[in-house]
Amino acid sequence: MIRPSYAVKLARTKLHSKCGMLFASTIVASLLFAALIAIIIVFTGAEKSAEMFIKKVGNDRYLVKASPNIPNKALGITNNLSLEEIRELKAFEKKYYQNLQDKYKSLGLAYDKSTEAPALLPASWMPDSLPEEQRVTVNFSSPVISDFNDQQFEKYAKTANNKLTNLKEIGSKYDAAGYYIVDKISGLPQIPALRLIQNDKEDFGNSNPKADDMTTYGYYTNAIYNSNYTFTDQQLLRRYMLATDASRLNGIPVVVSVQEAVSLFGKKLNLEAEPADTNQKSTWLKNVQEKLN
Repeated sequence: MIRPSYAVKLARTKLHSKCGMLFASTIVASLLFAALIAIIIVFTGAEKSAEMFIKKVGNDRYLVKASPNIPNKALGITNNLSLEEIRELKAFEKKYYQNLQDKYKSLGLAYDKSTEAPALLPASWMPDSLPEEQRVTVNFSSPVISDFNDQQFEKYAKTANNKLTNLKEIGSKYDAAGYYIVDKISGLPQIPALRLIQNDKEDFGNSNPKADDMTTYGYYTNAIYNSNYTFTDQQLLRRYMLATDASRLNGIPVVVSVQEAVSLFGKKLNLEAEPADTNQKSTWLKNVQEKLN
């Protein structure tokens, strides 16, 4: 083993002979460590800023949209029926036509059995491995199918656990508050899509959706022609509306893209088209804003 005094001498010798390399290694390691610390601080700050922004915008809450999960089986039968389902449908069909005959009889009318449309039709293409009773296909043109689907949905709705009360039970675990129906049916008649009025004239013939390049971007840059009205609960909109006093409004305020503003008012205000050069877009946007305001 080397003596401690020799170890100290060896360390001093290496320090003097490789001083530059040691200094460079120390600087590089320090810079890398400092960069790592800086990245952690920046991302931590960004995360906290995002959380604070979300809390302030949503009044320390966030919106959640829920839709009932309805199984396909409850929406209507398909051709993939089990033997039990086939027998259930046959029993319903027998009862359906018996009730129909009773109605005819009560009205003193003659009932023609040949007009009945069977709910199930033979399917010769099905494999012989299936029972003969199961080698059938659903006749969707039969009125029996429509009534049978309605009955199945009613049975499902009575026992479904996706009602508002069930949603509130789940929401109570997360301190949820405020439940609103979105896209609810209104008693008002259907309102037409938006129309642009220029020079005190409204063009009802110009009603087709527009998209310059047939993409989502194209539809957004033609928002006036592609927009329509919708009804939303006032409580949901309140947090996003800066001004709630509508007494001074002369119309419905809308937000349009700068591209659409140029296409609509470019000739009148002498606005230039959007430049292709990215460096020029900032100046172009500022010029459009000044002339429009």
